[in-house]
Amino acid sequence: MHNNGRVHRDLKLDNLLLDENYNLIVADLGFTAPSEGKNEDGKLETKRGTPNYLAPEVHEGLPYRGQQVDLFASTICLFNLMT
Repeated sequence: MHNNGRVHRDLKLDNLLLDENYNLIVADLGFTAPSEGKNEDGKLETKRGTPNYLAPEVHEGLPYRGQQVDLFASTICLFNLMT
């Protein structure tokens, strides 16, 4: 997704699925956005996603980089899986 210039913005365990061969499928693409942002400066401003998976800058209402926010949410997913 990131290689195609899109960010998910709502990664969470409920949106991560496995097929019959255990391939990961990312679901619920309703909050996806172009990674370059509305102003094409690489930053997004809209607060989207599930509160427990949001990066601090999103909670604070600051402009953010979508790929970094997706990475933050994926680390929360991994932490939940490990614990």
